[in-house]
Amino acid sequence: MAWGFFMRIHSIQIKGFRNLKDQRIDLNPNVNLILGDNGQGKTNLLESIYFLFNGHSFRPSKREHLINHNETGFTLFAETETKHFKETVSCYYGPDKKIIKRGSKKTSFTKVKPAYRCVLFNPESLLSIKNGPDSRRLLVDEFMQTYFEDGATLYKDLQKLTKSRNKILKDFKQEKISRQQALDVLESLNPLYVSATVKWTHLRLQILEKALPHIQQTYQQMTGLKGLTIDVQYTISGQEFMGKTSEEIFYAVTDRQKELLNNELDSGITLVGCHKHEIGFFIENTDTRYYASQGQQRALILAFKMAQTELIADKFGEAPLLLLDDVMSELDPQKRLFLIDFLLQIDAQIVLTTTDLAYSEHFEKSDDSKL
Repeated sequence: MAWGFFMRIHSIQIKGFRNLKDQRIDLNPNVNLILGDNGQGKTNLLESIYFLFNGHSFRPSKREHLINHNETGFTLFAETETKHFKETVSCYYGPDKKIIKRGSKKTSFTKVKPAYRCVLFNPESLLSIKNGPDSRRLLVDEFMQTYFEDGATLYKDLQKLTKSRNKILKDFKQEKISRQQALDVLESLNPLYVSATVKWTHLRLQILEKALPHIQQTYQQMTGLKGLTIDVQYTISGQEFMGKTSEEIFYAVTDRQKELLNNELDSGITLVGCHKHEIGFFIENTDTRYYASQGQQRALILAFKMAQTELIADKFGEAPLLLLDDVMSELDPQKRLFLIDFLLQIDAQIVLTTTDLAYSEHFEKSDDSKL
């Protein structure tokens, strides 16, 4: 698998981020194996890279919790290269200030994210099917934000509109505003909210349809089960929507809004939208949420991540950065070897953390790093 070029980080400087007080790490353009015992900062390194290009952590935490307890803020600075340019990307985050730069110019994470595409493999992502609907939606939404040129902006706009809508509903429930005031503001917000919801839902359907053949082929190769079928269902209020048009989504959302208006006012929270849609993966028409083994679920998410990597590279002619946080220990030998073979074939910069020195034998072309 070769795309001619791939995004790479030449070096990263980390100051005040979790337990990484002041580190500079030069990265190999191919495979970087980060070896070390638990609690030494391996995941923190991957987290700092992910944060710099995404604006948030892949672990549940508030941004202020990422700051080393002896510091007032953290700084991340990377020398990078894509097929279009070389530049530096940096961010400073403190309790009262946030600065993101590309070169010397200030920017935002919504502009950095589409330019520096990352695919994360970690134990939490492998549990996306088991962990519930929020995890499955996030799995797809993270993919969309780097695959679609305006994906990060659309996602942020949808989050803002949902937050604004929730505030009005909460203010009414707490009797800060009258019912008529709440209805008036909701009436002005709803066209924007529905438009953003329809756009994001339709993009979700597009990316799932595009990824499905790749997922099925990879899953078959990984398991050796030729002819096995993988399907995906996308349900809104219990109705299947794969293959539906934007117009059909629009009517479904607006009808549901009218139906649940009083419930939203009573509960003080938005009950209709992308955050309520369900994404389900099926193996041989069997719902993997309930009937697949843990090994099958992990194989399916692994196939999804590999499809994500290939589709991004095919679209942009440039492989994304691959970040793997101790996933080898979560896989059985068959899936582990399949993933290693995939990594050895793909032209991409890889940063992989592990506690097991034995994996270094598989990556002879890498310059091993150790924390």
